[in-house]
Amino acid sequence: MHAVGSRALRPRLYFYLRQARRGDEIVILVHGQPAAMLRAVRPTDAGPFVPMLYVREELHTAIAMARTHPLVVTRYSQVLAVLDRPPEGLESELWEVAS
Repeated sequence: MHAVGSRALRPRLYFYLRQARRGDEIVILVHGQPAAMLRAVRPTDAGPFVPMLYVREELHTAIAMARTHPLVVTRYSQVLAVLDRPPEGLESELWEVAS
């Protein structure tokens, strides 16, 4: 599991989406706190398909949406990863170094 701040994520979003697609879990931090997670798509995932460009341009809106239901992130109709709420119980002190 990796952590990345939202400012660092935006310009390298495609890189992190590919990492998530390969099985890495990336915790997205906002002000040093876990706000969302990028992960690979699971067979049980259901949620709206959202273009990668929307996630990049409206990152904080997408994070807020992902807190209620997973977002399936696509690029040219290809499924890349899922933007989901962070797992319960993450210790915020551990992530402050990564932001």
